[in-house]
Amino acid sequence: MKIILDAPKEIIIREAQKVTADKILINQFTDTGTEVFAIITPMNNNEQQLSKSLILWTGQDYIDLPNNYSDNDIINRIKELL
Repeated sequence: MKIILDAPKEIIIREAQKVTADKILINQFTDTGTEVFAIITPMNNNEQQLSKSLILWTGQDYIDLPNNYSDNDIINRIKELL
């Protein structure tokens, strides 16, 4: 089923939500050939919060990325984006 709207509308899929974390669990890491993303779960006192998809590199950043990026590159990029 498809609904045609009279005019475009902004739709909030999920409200912005802040959590405090002392650790981050990387659940999945994927290189699609055009971007690199990770699904992460913030943790606080070993309690898991909601998971989040995080685009690490895309577009020109992906093109400039060395082919042999390391785990440290991934960790540093996640810390940089958070």
